Amino acid sequence: MVPAGRMQASDMLQDWVDDEKMLRHALAVEGVMRYCAEKDGKDPFTVRKWGLVGLLHDLDYQEYPQEHCRKSEEIMREAGYDEDFVRAVVSHGYPVYTDVKPETMLEKTLYAVDEMTEMITAAVLAQPGKNIEDTELPYIMEKFNDESFAVHVNRDVTRKASELIGWSVEQIAEVTLAGLKTVSYEAGLAGEDEEDE
Repeated sequence: MVPAGRMQASDMLQDWVDDEKMLRHALAVEGVMRYCAEKDGKDPFTVRKWGLVGLLHDLDYQEYPQEHCRKSEEIMREAGYDEDFVRAVVSHGYPVYTDVKPETMLEKTLYAVDEMTEMITAAVLAQPGKNIEDTELPYIMEKFNDESFAVHVNRDVTRKASELIGWSVEQIAEVTLAGLKTVSYEAGLAGEDEEDE
């Protein structure tokens, strides 16, 4: 069982993160994870759990970038999160920050969509309208294959995730794009006009 609800998890995130870009990334990954769980026919409790794992996956990064994932492990254990929840968060840092390899579908999905969420966000914001509704899969793949674009995105992690989860990189991009469209406003990808309203 996940002991905290969505509001408690959000409060905990904001206790540790105040950077707007990081908060938007957390909301983006939450949305993609929920989308993936729903698409796979998970029950409402599991959908919520997958979303919360996405929401909290970078909980420690702003304050403890050198201890990323490991500090989150401490924080979440103290807050009473179950071991499978904690392990899912920790495993998304494999192999850069941790040696905990993603094994469950929850862990593999987070591992797969995290970097791709960053890639798609960068690609959308590079467009004139900054609206994800105007963004199509071939454009995302073009940007993914352009190593000079969004150099902060670790493409090797996405390729490794592709092997672990059994999806092609294009399939990872497709599901992440679809998931992000469900939380376009929260992720800051709804276009300049909508954000200004």
